[in-house]
Amino acid sequence: MGIRDLFKRRPDRFIQGLERQAALTMHGTELLAEYMRQPDAAIEKRLRATEREADEVRHILIDELLRTFVTPIDREDISALSLAIDDVLDYAYTTVDEMEILKVQPTPQMARIAALLHDAEPILCGRSLCSFASENRARACASISMAADT
Repeated sequence: MGIRDLFKRRPDRFIQGLERQAALTMHGTELLAEYMRQPDAAIEKRLRATEREADEVRHILIDELLRTFVTPIDREDISALSLAIDDVLDYAYTTVDEMEILKVQPTPQMARIAALLHDAEPILCGRSLCSFASENRARACASISMAADT
């Protein structure tokens, strides 16, 4: 290990964790949209597995956050963004789980909402990761809501 290694840019664990969490949420919203088109208990099981994996990624991210003294982004912003991304997948899983329990059949309107959520996910997650990295929380939230309105 030389002197150059000390100043070498390392990959940011927090951004990687948030990106992994966002990718799992994308997959989860895809499964939600698929379930709304064609309800199946197997899709619900895959969504449950995806949600558990995303929860594990969040736990690792928060553990890293608690162990790190200096973070590239404000620690509250990392935690808030991680929680917001996690909530999307939690709600998707809860929706499908309750529909399975209550034997509710999806309607075309439900399928449309799920499709819109899946289509909006790259905009919301991608935009929010960039925004939180460079702006404060208030400006980031405003830009996310403007992107969702367009």
